[in-house]
Amino acid sequence: MNRTIRLLALSRNRQNKVRSFFITLTVCFTTLLLTSVFSIGYGALDFERKNAETLYGEYYGSLSHLSAEEAEIVAERGEVAESGLSAYAGEAQTDEKLSLNLIWMDETCRRLCGSSSRLSSGRYPASSNEIAAQPGFFRAVGAESIRPGDTVTLMVRSDLESFYEPVEFTVSGILEENSDKRTVRGYTAFVSEEFLKNFQNDGNLQYTIYFTIHNTVKMDNYNYMDVLKNLVSGWGIHPDNLTVNSAYLRFSLDPGLEILAACFLIAAVIILFSVLVIYNIFQVGVAQNIREYGRIKAVGATRGQLRRIIFWEGMVLCILGIIPGLAAGCLVSCIILPWLTKLPNTGTELVQVIPIYPWVLLLAALLALGTSVLGVMRPMRTVGKISPIEAIRYQNGNFSAGKQGVRKGHKTMSVWNLTLSNIAANKRRTAATILTMGLSCILFVTLSAYVGNIDAEYEARRDVRHGQFVLSLDYALSDSAYPENNLDCVLSEKLLGSGMIERIRQIPGVTSVTSQLWLAGRNKGKLESVSVLSREEFKRYAAEDSYQGEQDYDKISYSDGIIYGRSYFMEENGYALGDEIDLTLTDGEKESSFTGFLSGAVLLGDTTWMISEDTWRSLALSGESNGLLWIDCAPEDASEVESALHEIASESAHLSLNSYEDALGLANASTAMLTVLIYSVLGLLGIIGFFNMANTLIISIITRRREFGILQAVGMTRRQMNINLQLEGILFTAGTCLIALLAGIPAGYALFLYGKSKAQYGLNEFHLPWLEIVLFLAAVFLLQFVLSWVLSRNLKKESVIERIGGQE
Repeated sequence: MNRTIRLLALSRNRQNKVRSFFITLTVCFTTLLLTSVFSIGYGALDFERKNAETLYGEYYGSLSHLSAEEAEIVAERGEVAESGLSAYAGEAQTDEKLSLNLIWMDETCRRLCGSSSRLSSGRYPASSNEIAAQPGFFRAVGAESIRPGDTVTLMVRSDLESFYEPVEFTVSGILEENSDKRTVRGYTAFVSEEFLKNFQNDGNLQYTIYFTIHNTVKMDNYNYMDVLKNLVSGWGIHPDNLTVNSAYLRFSLDPGLEILAACFLIAAVIILFSVLVIYNIFQVGVAQNIREYGRIKAVGATRGQLRRIIFWEGMVLCILGIIPGLAAGCLVSCIILPWLTKLPNTGTELVQVIPIYPWVLLLAALLALGTSVLGVMRPMRTVGKISPIEAIRYQNGNFSAGKQGVRKGHKTMSVWNLTLSNIAANKRRTAATILTMGLSCILFVTLSAYVGNIDAEYEARRDVRHGQFVLSLDYALSDSAYPENNLDCVLSEKLLGSGMIERIRQIPGVTSVTSQLWLAGRNKGKLESVSVLSREEFKRYAAEDSYQGEQDYDKISYSDGIIYGRSYFMEENGYALGDEIDLTLTDGEKESSFTGFLSGAVLLGDTTWMISEDTWRSLALSGESNGLLWIDCAPEDASEVESALHEIASESAHLSLNSYEDALGLANASTAMLTVLIYSVLGLLGIIGFFNMANTLIISIITRRREFGILQAVGMTRRQMNINLQLEGILFTAGTCLIALLAGIPAGYALFLYGKSKAQYGLNEFHLPWLEIVLFLAAVFLLQFVLSWVLSRNLKKESVIERIGGQE
């Protein structure tokens, strides 16, 4: 009997070709979306995990300023799985004023830091006066075309208090060059341990130890910082000496729950939408074939057997749709993931990920199968309730009691009244079709209101707030090996002082130079950055939805208020509005103590802390510690000005140049990537929803063939019949668009406000994306018009006699 049921289901699928076609395509597109969503989401996570060691090193953290005895104690701790030593040996002199540092690392340290794989030829230094570095290092000291075995003489010193002296080195190895030379601010060369101990002969040699932790220590993506600090304290080392490799730990310890949760959320939306479409297509098909199901039940079929017929109809079509959907999903994932994970070429070879995972394919297939099962559950129950007598007497319409399927008459006959009568007689079918189409349109309008409001220019102005270029200080805050890179030392050089401002103003084409003062502050022994805000800059921050605290500039100045520039981490770092903050501020020349109250917080400031200009004046510091210079020029002069500024920036390892055009190009590329991804998913969902409307219109025509024949026999013209079909499609489309606008616009505005409150990418001012919405609605109307036109042409191919004598 089961074989008979399956054969009957196959026969019915062949008989109902239109329904079978649309359901198969719906399942295919659903499987494609599910496969690509999970493959791309997990593939991105897999890419980061596999390349985390290459990009960030595989150590958990490092401890600096350690004596040899302290480093040995740490290495022997039971919690430490592996450890490697490093030490600063000195620096080399160059006319290019790049930072050329000499360091020593043991073999374990090089492996943990990811340096072992960077050797392109030769070997790392082992004997005294051997050196290994990038070709750029040797070019910076005037040595071209260096190969292993060559000798080179460098002017080197052990610290900032020593004089340079010539030392002859033998090149033991060449490291891989950084391909993007414009971003290089300095180079690091490796020397031997023997050279380190001979050159650093003051007896106070300090080491940095890089370490990993045994997996017996319970640590996850949320508590690794606290765990490492507690461990270090237990070893007798101050936590301020600890630098955590957060970039590596974030990916090595993260199980990917957040990414997978986002994937399942997107999948839930896709499944819900597809279930509604499959249900509506099947329900319309059940209504069309009620008489046949009644006859099957009249000859002895049980309720369960009728349900199994519907079930197998759906499962066969589901399997036919899943297989090509999986293949298409894999193809789409293999195209999109490399595009998403494309990183700037730094000369480092990364592991490429092929996003084809058996568990993803199995999961997508099971979810698609479950979607089909949910879609046919209601039609199965409907068929199970069929009474043979009522089914045989059934007329066109939905199968249910009462007035459903009964048409309301009109005093006059017209094409408009006929259209309204048909829709009124099939209210459920009409409502279900409009609802499923409307959901995709609501999603489109909602996300269009979000994506359409991403302002690339606004995002670019976050990086370059004024003018065409920004020249900024490039500094560190906790560089124990190279303290000259820290902010307090960098400020002492007055790189962006009045002399630099005057020099930039002399560049042909420059129209204005605007500066911002920066300070270095010691807070609980920790170096932090502080910027000085003008009244205008403060108003810009205070106008952001993410701003917290006092918004009156004068009140903050009067009360010696200070603003925290990282509000997202404020609670995590133990700060709250109203806290008393003690800082020792320096501009690199003078120092001044500051005690104030935490009056406000911004989500993303230029520095860790911000004070007002009035507060800065009360500190009696110099006005030469500029941290930012914004340079403006006419667009036609931008190229020449940029070349001159690049030359200035290349003179110091502590200067960084960014242009508005580069920031805008990056913002446009990121916006385009996000837009393409979102609109691609929405487009596929829209196609699935369109299948539903197409099926409804086709079934409506098939079930009304005899009706159209009779109407034409009594005088209805082909033009009137075509208008009738067009009007039905227009009413479906109009109802869909109305729902989309009424629900989508408020939802889109709410989503925009939420994103702006979190300072999400590019969100500034809301405007309704009329162009995207109008184009989308026009596409929906066009598809509906083409569909109705094709269906009316097919109907015209049959003669009136054939339609009147045909079977429904």
